[in-house]
Amino acid sequence: PHTFTTHPLADPQPPRPQVPLSPSAQRGEQVYLACVACHQPDGKGLPGAFPPLVGSRNLLGPVDLPTRIILKGLQGPLHAGGKYYNGMMPGHGDLLTDQQIADVLNYTRGAWGNMAEEVRAGTVATIRSEITGRTSPWTTKELGLDQESSK
Repeated sequence: PHTFTTHPLADPQPPRPQVPLSPSAQRGEQVYLACVACHQPDGKGLPGAFPPLVGSRNLLGPVDLPTRIILKGLQGPLHAGGKYYNGMMPGHGDLLTDQQIADVLNYTRGAWGNMAEEVRAGTVATIRSEITGRTSPWTTKELGLDQESSK
């Protein structure tokens, strides 16, 4: 009888199957080119500088949060992926349409093994209208992010 053992360095979780990207997410892959310098092609960010998008609860949770961050930016301390960051992401609300923001969210929420529901441009438009008067980036405190547990 043969016994099979797992190699000690083997990943205990099987890889998630790659799900085909929706048409919106495919368009969002092009929009993501504006994000890639910081968040990197693999979505893993740059340690100590820019947080990962892979597995990010802030990205994959309710769509209101990442939409607000893309529209107006984020500054100050952030705990993400088990590491601390203290940087500044500029807002892109003046550069991107509601559809482009929905598309890039659909790409990042569906790429690299991430799995979250699709975002519609109308949802982005509603959030944009709610925060139209804001002129500065958000802080984690303003967004209600627990700096110890946000990922």
